[in-house]
Amino acid sequence: MELTLGGRIKMESLLYFLNHCPRLQNLVMENLFSIDSRNWPNTLVASECFSSQLRTCFLPCFTGTDSELRFSKFVMQNSTLLGSMKIIGHSLSHEKKAKMRIELDSCPRSSANCQLLFM
Repeated sequence: MELTLGGRIKMESLLYFLNHCPRLQNLVMENLFSIDSRNWPNTLVASECFSSQLRTCFLPCFTGTDSELRFSKFVMQNSTLLGSMKIIGHSLSHEKKAKMRIELDSCPRSSANCQLLFM
């Protein structure tokens, strides 16, 4: 199953939705910057799709917000079968892109096969 989400999304709604998509294998998150980082729960519980099914995650409109960074780390830390985390940050300066890349590269990953593609 593949899911593409865009527009304004509340974090609670996103987590609720993902918890009800246990077969989700491919996730595309457009406009993730619209998620208010203040809405992140203190303790995030990985949904079943993250822990057992998610193979790819694609963030085509990455702008470097705290929400995007936290979500990217959450996916890599909790997706045991993740093979590809693809992030495109066209609007980022070279310096900010390099800083984000270093931070994401240092993030622990649940999947030994997870490749981070940051463009």
